[in-house]
Amino acid sequence: MTVPPISVDDLQNLIDRYGDNFDEWPADCRTQAEDLLSTSETARERLAEARLLRHQIEESAPKAPAGLADRIVAAALARDPGKR
Repeated sequence: MTVPPISVDDLQNLIDRYGDNFDEWPADCRTQAEDLLSTSETARERLAEARLLRHQIEESAPKAPAGLADRIVAAALARDPGKR
């Protein structure tokens, strides 16, 4: 059975649902997306935009100081030593 090709709008919908990493996509959707990307500059641009956006979000996320988790656990245990 042949799966009908997807459109650029369909690809955008899949990117919105599953992200820009094809490893996270269902196999049938991944195959369709790869087929579209091989023929459509617009589709490649959409994927590139999604990857750029993810990268920008990851880079702008605040980073916790080193040792913060250990300090939180130590403070919690100090308040209630019975939880050890």
